[in-house]
Amino acid sequence: MSATATVSGLKVAQRVITALDDERRSLEQAQEVYAGRSDIPSDVRAQLPGWASSRFVLNQWSARGRQALLIHHGLVTEIRLSTSSKIVPEVFRTVPYLDPLVVFPDPPELRPHTAGDTLRVLGFFCHSRLADGKASSTHDPDAVTFCAYALVEVTTPTGEVFAECDNISFPMDGEPFTLGEAVDRLVGTFTWANSSELDDVQARRFMRDLSRIVIGSVMYLASTTLEAEKVPRTAVLKALHSGSRAPISAYRVGWTIGAALSASRKVVGRDTPTNQVEGREQEPQHRRAHFKTVWTGEGSLVPKTVFISPYWTHLEKLGTQGVNTARPVKF
Repeated sequence: MSATATVSGLKVAQRVITALDDERRSLEQAQEVYAGRSDIPSDVRAQLPGWASSRFVLNQWSARGRQALLIHHGLVTEIRLSTSSKIVPEVFRTVPYLDPLVVFPDPPELRPHTAGDTLRVLGFFCHSRLADGKASSTHDPDAVTFCAYALVEVTTPTGEVFAECDNISFPMDGEPFTLGEAVDRLVGTFTWANSSELDDVQARRFMRDLSRIVIGSVMYLASTTLEAEKVPRTAVLKALHSGSRAPISAYRVGWTIGAALSASRKVVGRDTPTNQVEGREQEPQHRRAHFKTVWTGEGSLVPKTVFISPYWTHLEKLGTQGVNTARPVKF
């Protein structure tokens, strides 16, 4: 991706931060206005838990390095179609960044939970929870649940744009599970703040889309094949028009592999995965990206994931000029 894409990713990160900062201010204003009172309006009362969650994740992120990971759209495309073998959940403890903000410079579109709306996921903050439900950091050895606080941009048919926050969580210990099983469990147990206003089928399709992107992205961050490069401080300062201190530490994630995957997908004419159904593709057969557990470190005691790149078979069925020059992407 070009320098323009880096700037785009930094600006998306700033949009996420600004949205949560607005929610934090809303909470603080409500606490000041209604301190000691019982006549809090119902609409304000309904927003308080969400505002509190936003304040927590933003404060935690701000205090722990302010790291933003910008994931290449080509890598995200394959993650949406990926599968996995049984993954040992302890791998999620090995994400090498502390409570990062994961950002999508080219925000992927999600199937909407409300007819007519257009939804794009901008990114998500990472943290964890302990067995007693108390919030903690992703590197806490006592954490049992990995948590992602996702920010989704909603555009209504009338052009109104607003932010929606969604909590996603999955185990960091216990029995191994596949990516598909993790998604199924989330879809089956997810609860909605305004469930009466949502179509259940549409809502579950939305959550399946979102959870697959989030869990797959974290699996990549916990992989031995993680590719990350720090964005120069000067580039951050210039993109965000900040002063002498860079507001965030940014990293380009999957910039090389993502570009190669995008190029390979274009060669074989499969550049629109959103037209596929539940990650399935038609002939020529596409061997989807795949995650699996490997054991690393001294004594092979540290679980990690490996991201196996996709490849295509039966390319002769494409019937397009130059197809014989196509090669699988190898890393």
